[in-house]
Amino acid sequence: MPLAGEAEARRRRATRKRLEKFAGLRGKTVQTGEFWDVVVITAVDKKQEIAYQKQLSEKLKRKELPLGVDYHVFADPPGPKIGNGGSTLHALRCLEEYYGDKWDTFTIILIHSGGYSQRLPNASALGKIFTALPCGDPIYQMLDLKLAIAHMVTLSFLQNNSVKIIMTSQLHCNLFYKIKSSCFCALRHQVPIQ
Repeated sequence: MPLAGEAEARRRRATRKRLEKFAGLRGKTVQTGEFWDVVVITAVDKKQEIAYQKQLSEKLKRKELPLGVDYHVFADPPGPKIGNGGSTLHALRCLEEYYGDKWDTFTIILIHSGGYSQRLPNASALGKIFTALPCGDPIYQMLDLKLAIAHMVTLSFLQNNSVKIIMTSQLHCNLFYKIKSSCFCALRHQVPIQ
């Protein structure tokens, strides 16, 4: 089992390095290509959208997130629940409405977090995405961890500027590669929590 122990140690070192890099970006204005151009968080409804916007606003005031990034929260449309697929399409439509034709030039992370965390009651008020975690100074929330891990995992893909959207759901990342100016291809990659 020494190999398993070595792999675990490497994973821990890599995660620590990712978190340290993210900690260095918190509260600082990032340059193009250094971080996401746009961070999108989905919400289940308008009330959750407002709550998430307040949380983001407070985190930005406290300089807990990288600055110079556009942060958006988009609520799913009213009516029947549309799931992550429908939420993705709705968020893409919102981005197009907000930025026009310019939105597809950005590197975007799309974080699915709409829901009332019924299986995790301690996270139901603010949602799992703003759940406090026992690390970081100031203390990290799940949002910080997702931004840190997803960004560092995809750094090699960003070097050739082919990644347009990274979509996260739970502990998964979905990479959307720009094939042509009007086409996207999705690839799902599971990211371990360790």
